[in-house]
Amino acid sequence: MEDRLFKAISLGNTLELKQILRQNPNIDVNRRNRKGRTPLHEACLLGPPSIVSLLLARPDINVNIPMTNGESPFWVTCMFGRTESARLLLRDSRIKTLNSSDSQGYTALKWASFGGHIGVVESWIASGKEIDLGTPGDFKTDAIGEAKRKGHVSLAILLENFRETPEDSRHEVRARTGWYVAPAAEVFALMVFTSDGLLGLRQRHLNSAVSKFFSIASQLPMELQMVLCYRLVGSRKCNIPVKDCEVAFKKLAKKLIR
Repeated sequence: MEDRLFKAISLGNTLELKQILRQNPNIDVNRRNRKGRTPLHEACLLGPPSIVSLLLARPDINVNIPMTNGESPFWVTCMFGRTESARLLLRDSRIKTLNSSDSQGYTALKWASFGGHIGVVESWIASGKEIDLGTPGDFKTDAIGEAKRKGHVSLAILLENFRETPEDSRHEVRARTGWYVAPAAEVFALMVFTSDGLLGLRQRHLNSAVSKFFSIASQLPMELQMVLCYRLVGSRKCNIPVKDCEVAFKKLAKKLIR
């Protein structure tokens, strides 16, 4: 049955995989094939994102398991530029091995830089998860140096900006890649601005609808916050008209919280 599982993944047959998983709830989804890959490795390498999504829906899937050479599923997405699959993994709270190296010491970010896979790197930055840019001059870990060496100018600039101003870069990437969605923007913008220190709740607001709204919003899972938060007036702190935003947020909070 495991051979049938790997075949469905390699062929990108989502319907077949769905049927296999439904009919065989006890199937070992972390079993390695002859090449040392697990189903998730195979999906990240060959399958469409829908295949990756189906596997991640399994509570027993090991998203951090390495291949025999130390490559994690996320490492595979960085190596081969599988942006959508990388994004799915980054949104999974179980993932822990983003900055790990393979058995030769090469990091996932280094390989993403080598291939110029800017979509993967943007997704990584937007996720808010830790990024190790490596040691300058180290051939196996220096992501910025590798991007420059291979002539991937846009990627090198992106990583340099992230090194200098990580929060600003993260917000800019999120806005550009659609992590913030406009319909939910007005609901969570107050939380973003307040948590970033762009707005402060005055003493007279501590018991107001505004503070109650912020208290509720800040308890949401971080993944949901990242997707739903939206900067209404640009991403850089210096470009945000605080007074106008504060008025809009107060009005919104009063409408939402009775």
